[in-house]
Amino acid sequence: MLVMPLIGVEIQKASFGIFIVVIDLLVIMTIVCFIYLLEVMQNKYIEEYNKQTIKMSDFTIRVKNLPGEAEFGGKEEILKAELWAHFEELLFKQKQALPA
Repeated sequence: MLVMPLIGVEIQKASFGIFIVVIDLLVIMTIVCFIYLLEVMQNKYIEEYNKQTIKMSDFTIRVKNLPGEAEFGGKEEILKAELWAHFEELLFKQKQALPA
């Protein structure tokens, strides 16, 4: 038999062990719930932050299937010039297609 401090109630060791295990489980479940809640709130914050901020990715264009270096003799400037001309042509065609 153990005497509980502060309240002076006698309790058996086995019952006290079960009580401690139950308290531990409640603490662990509470921590897991708070971690889940923190993750949900953090994801909401990230979503809201991404809606309200301007990033470089908002202004970038992804170009796939670029020719290899051998096609332009390894000169990046030639590739840049060709890409510039291509995009100018696309924009000019789209501008002409817009109603006046």
